Amino acid sequence: TRGIELNEGEDLPVVFVRKGGVTAFTHDAATGKFKASGDEKLERFDAAPVLEKFELGGTEYLKIDDRHYVRRTDILLVEKTPPPKIVKGSQKWIDVDVSQQVLVAYEGDKAVYAALVSTGKERQNIEFKTPRGMFSILSKHVTGTMANLYASDGPYMIEDVPWTKYFIGRYPLHGAFWHNGFGGMRS
Repeated sequence: TRGIELNEGEDLPVVFVRKGGVTAFTHDAATGKFKASGDEKLERFDAAPVLEKFELGGTEYLKIDDRHYVRRTDILLVEKTPPPKIVKGSQKWIDVDVSQQVLVAYEGDKAVYAALVSTGKERQNIEFKTPRGMFSILSKHVTGTMANLYASDGPYMIEDVPWTKYFIGRYPLHGAFWHNGFGGMRS
């Protein structure tokens, strides 16, 4: 999946589209109403910074560019997390929100990148569940091989898994080219 880089002057919150076909709206300042902007739809995995929040008739709209808004209920809104107390200055750290299936990379309190992820499936067997807590990256690899004979999706062996970063035991953060289910749990 592609994420969103937050350049100088950009910050959270950002929005992600999990399901394609999200309607983009325009705001008519004269009438104060929002209207669908024709054939303009946001597709799955589209991402944008939130420029402004606006409420009308109990519906929250988020401005995502010079003229487009989305309904809050149609997208995933990713907001800032304060750094843990152990983070000093502009130290790099990563927040993985398992409940929203999103990763945000920070430098100090500045978000620099956000992306949808796929954490381990929640099963009674801890084998597949992504560990919770604060961890340090133990090792980084440009590529790695991952194998599991007892995975919930069936046995697998995948070579050349990109950007593998182990954070506890055999649990890594990593890229994935073999699925497109980002934003939902996987094993």
